[in-house]
Amino acid sequence: MAHCFARQRHDNKTNKSALFMNRIFTFSITLFALISTAAQSAEPTYPDDQKQIVGTAASISEETQSVWVSGPLIDVYAGPGQSYPIVHTLEKGEKLELHKQYTRWIKVTSQSGIDGWIAATDTAKLFDANGRPLTERKPINDHAGRFSLQLALGTFDGDSYGSMGIGSGLSENLRIDGILGHSTDGPLQGRHLYGALTLDLKQFKFVAEKPWQPYASLGYGVYNADGNINGIKNFDTFKSSIGVRYNFFQEIEATFEYSRDVILVTGNNNIHADGLKVGVMTYF
Repeated sequence: MAHCFARQRHDNKTNKSALFMNRIFTFSITLFALISTAAQSAEPTYPDDQKQIVGTAASISEETQSVWVSGPLIDVYAGPGQSYPIVHTLEKGEKLELHKQYTRWIKVTSQSGIDGWIAATDTAKLFDANGRPLTERKPINDHAGRFSLQLALGTFDGDSYGSMGIGSGLSENLRIDGILGHSTDGPLQGRHLYGALTLDLKQFKFVAEKPWQPYASLGYGVYNADGNINGIKNFDTFKSSIGVRYNFFQEIEATFEYSRDVILVTGNNNIHADGLKVGVMTYF
């Protein structure tokens, strides 16, 4: 009898471990698919009063615009980034066509028919048919279609906590993240794996020109306790967060976040845990 009971407990433990691994596998595949799709298809959108790719020149949000080079040489790249090879160099007086903007890069066609991309900052070296200089028009932020990496330390239910995550911008306001965290001590010691949708709030005028950016997020995932709660180790969990990111150096931001977790326990005994964390985030 004792042997059978021990065997049953072992089988239950094995089944719970298998269930937890299946959840992780399903979650990982779904997250990877969403991030891959976002990275391939997402482009930034612009507020209604910023439909122009460039400043005071005629709008080119929908149609091609002809401009001329007024300043020093401008390099044309094969793709939207300096990691692509240079396919042409525009000289003073040369005409080109502007098409569309992707983050901080503008697709162009030279007068000799060469297609490529120039940095949006190079618009300062261009002028339109009326002789008006062009200036860069920036989206709310340029994180659409870009991956992000974040690291954070803090507390979870008053105990030490650390996390790391990777995400991708779905638009200039919306990002999807996958987070792996670990609370290292206390009654809720364990691992957290969840996905979250984060809404950036920088489109509101009171923060539009600030270096700091508030955000809010909602997430769902799994919590694997190092011990057990009511004899169970694996739980579904919901997470809501509010926070602020502060851009202090180029592509690096400091993050400050408050979160509230609801760990779903059998019956009406759900566990509510507060979290605070400080971290850094970078984009690539």
